[in-house]
Amino acid sequence: MSKFKFLASFFIIIIVLANTMGSHSPFKEEKVEAAAKQTISQFRITVLDGDWLDSSKKPAGMSGLTVKTLDQGGNVYDAGVVYEGNGVYTSSSNLVPGTYKVQFTGGKNTVAAPVTVKTGNAPTSLTVKFYSDSFDATKTGAIKDIVRSQYGDPLPEVTVRAISPKLTYETITDAKGQFTLLVPPGAYDLIIVGKEQNANQDRKKNTVYKKISVVKGQASSPIEELVGDLAWTSGDNTQGLEVEEPIAGDTVIKGVTLSQNAVINVYEERPEGKVYIASGKTTASKQSSAASFNVKLPRSFPGSTLVVEVVDEAQNAYSTEVSFDMAVINFAADDTDNTIGKALDLTFDDKTNTVASTPYLKVWFNKEGESERLLVKTTDPKAPADYTVAKGKLTISPQLFMKSGYYEGSYEFKIEVKGYDVNPEPLTQEIKSSVLAASSIAGAKLEKGNTAGEVKITGASLQAGNHSEYEIVEANSAEVLPKYGEVVPVKSGLQSYNLGAEISGITPIKNTIVIYELNSDRRLVKVSVLKATSSVISLTGVSSSKPVAGSAQDTVNFTVTPPASGKIKYLESYKKPSTPIWGSNVSANAKEFTGQEITVVYPQKFLALYQVDEQDHIVGFGVVDIGSVVDYSTPEVPYGIEQGSKVGKTKVTFKEKPISGNTFKYKIATTIPNSEVKQSVPGLKSISSVSEIAATENYWLGLYEVDSQGKVVKFSRVQLTSDLIKK
Repeated sequence: MSKFKFLASFFIIIIVLANTMGSHSPFKEEKVEAAAKQTISQFRITVLDGDWLDSSKKPAGMSGLTVKTLDQGGNVYDAGVVYEGNGVYTSSSNLVPGTYKVQFTGGKNTVAAPVTVKTGNAPTSLTVKFYSDSFDATKTGAIKDIVRSQYGDPLPEVTVRAISPKLTYETITDAKGQFTLLVPPGAYDLIIVGKEQNANQDRKKNTVYKKISVVKGQASSPIEELVGDLAWTSGDNTQGLEVEEPIAGDTVIKGVTLSQNAVINVYEERPEGKVYIASGKTTASKQSSAASFNVKLPRSFPGSTLVVEVVDEAQNAYSTEVSFDMAVINFAADDTDNTIGKALDLTFDDKTNTVASTPYLKVWFNKEGESERLLVKTTDPKAPADYTVAKGKLTISPQLFMKSGYYEGSYEFKIEVKGYDVNPEPLTQEIKSSVLAASSIAGAKLEKGNTAGEVKITGASLQAGNHSEYEIVEANSAEVLPKYGEVVPVKSGLQSYNLGAEISGITPIKNTIVIYELNSDRRLVKVSVLKATSSVISLTGVSSSKPVAGSAQDTVNFTVTPPASGKIKYLESYKKPSTPIWGSNVSANAKEFTGQEITVVYPQKFLALYQVDEQDHIVGFGVVDIGSVVDYSTPEVPYGIEQGSKVGKTKVTFKEKPISGNTFKYKIATTIPNSEVKQSVPGLKSISSVSEIAATENYWLGLYEVDSQGKVVKFSRVQLTSDLIKK
C-alpha cells in the first residue's frame, strides 16, 4: 500500500503522436503486420488537474503513480514505470499502430483507458477519472460487495474489474473479501477474476455480472452472490472452440465457439512476442446456440502456424493453433521475346492467388563473375524498381539490365517465398540481343573550341571502366545507330575521344558528331548525336598581305594564305563588310581569288574575303582595306539629257541612284574643268534625280555625285547646245 491516500480526482489527456522510428524500431519489417505505409509510433501522456493527497489530506505532489501499456493480447509495455509528477509521461516503447490500453495504478486501485495509436499527425485524446477508496462517495458512485468462495468464505486478494465502454476500473479485495470501486455514474459489467493457487494454471474461471447501474452518492452491487473460485467443468475451459482446417491460400479463418458475444483474436507467436494479425466477433441467432465467426486476414499465410484466441465477456481466454499448408509454386523462365530492353515475364502457377500479395517474396539476381544481389520489388508499374508481381507473373524491369550494363547471355534468378515450396534450383534465363535504342549521354553538349573552326564536347561523364569515341557524319546521314549492347566495330573515321578535347574537321555539310560510350568489350552503353551550328563554331580567319596599288589606275595587289581546303572568293564593298554566319552561302556575285591583280571602281574601299567549301558555304572570313592605296580614276555619272518642257529649260535624268549617303549636284559655267575623286568643287547646286534646269546655249553643264563631306565621287560634263534647250 502506498503511504499516500489516493487522489481525490485527476484527469489525464492522452495525446498520440506519430513518430517514424526507422532503424530504431525493435521489429524487423517482415514481423510487423501493418499496412506498408504505417509507422511505428509512440504516445505522450499529459496529466492535467491532478492532485495527490496524503493521510492528512494535504497536497503531497503527483508522484507515486505507476503506468503501463497493454496490447489486446495482454502484452505489457513500459511495465513498472513510475509517474514522476512532472505533468508529462512519454511511452518509451515503439508500438505498431492499433488499439491499446493505458493502465494507471496507485496502491491496490487501477484505472485503464483504451487508446488508439495512429499514423499521421492527428492526435486523439481521452479523459481518465481515478477515485481512491478514501474519496467521499456522495460526490460519485460506487460498486461495493464481498467476493466469496463456493463454500461462502470471504476470498482476499481477488481482482475485481468494472468495465464501461470507455474505461476499466480495477481493485483487489481486502482480507475480508470486501472491495469498493469508486466510479463515475453509469452502467458497468463487473468481472470477478478466478483466483488461482498457481499462476501458471487456469483452473478457475472468470465470472461476469452484467449491467450494474451506478448512481451518484450510492453504492451498487450485483443481485447475485459474487464467487471467485468457480472451477471449469470438464472441457468447459475450451469454450467449445472449433476452427476449420485452412488451406494454403485461405485469407479467412472460420470456426464456432460456445461463447456468445466473444472477441476472436488471431496472432502469431514470434521471438519478440505475440504479433496480432486480425480480430473479429462471434455471431449467433440464439443465445443458447453455438456462435460462429469469420475472421478476415490481411493476406494468406501459407506454411505458417497462427493462434486463434477466443475471449468471452468475462475475459476468459482460450486458444488453439491452426496451420496452413505450404503452397507449391513453380517458376518458369521467359522463352518468348526475351531481349534486352524488354521486360521479362517469369511465369508461375499459383492456385492460391497469394504470391502477388505476400511480403515474404524475395528474388536474387546473379550474373556470372559477380555477387548475387537482392532485387527491389514494387506493386506500382511506374515506380523505379527491379520487378513487379501480378497474378501468375513476376515481371523483371528492362532497366535492371540497362542500368547495370548487362547484355545478352545467361543469368540466374533465385526465388524464395516463405511458406511456399518454390523451385529448389536457381532459374536460368537466356537474354538475347538488344532491340532498344541506347539512351543519350546525359549532359553531353557541343561548345566552341579554343581554336577557330573547332568544337569540343563538355558536360558529360562516363560510367567507370567505359570510354568514348566519335565520328563526324553528314547532317542528313542515313546511318543507323547501333542498339544498346551491340558491339560497335572499329572503322574508318571513328576516333577515340577524351571529353573536353578539341575536334576539328567540321564542315557545314559534314557537321554532325556522333559520340559513343562503350564498355571494355566495345558494347554500346549510350550514344548522343550533336549537330554543330554557327553558335558553337567560329569562322576561320582569312589573312592577307598588306595591299598595294596595282600596275594601273583602279587596281590593287595583295596575297592570301592558301586554305587547307576549299577556295577564296571576294566581293567589293563601299562600307566595311560585316562578319557572315558560319555555314551560310556566299553571294553569287563573289569572284574567285587566285592571287591576280584586282580591278576596283571608286568608291569601293574594301574587299571581303571568304573561304568557302565545295558547295560555296562560308567557313572563313577576312577583310582588306584598299581605300588608301588604290589610284582611283573618276567614274562617270550615268545620266540622260533633253529639252525641257518650258522655254529655256533642259531636262536632266540620272540613270542610277546615288550611293547611300551621297547626293547629286550640278554647275553651269562657260567652262567646267575635269574633277578628280575626293576633290571639293565650289558653287555646286543640288539637283534631284529628274530635274528641269535653266540653261544657257553653249555653256557647260557639270554633273556630280558627292559624299557627305562634299567630296567628288563621280563626275560628268556636257556642253549645252541649242538642241538641248527648249525654244
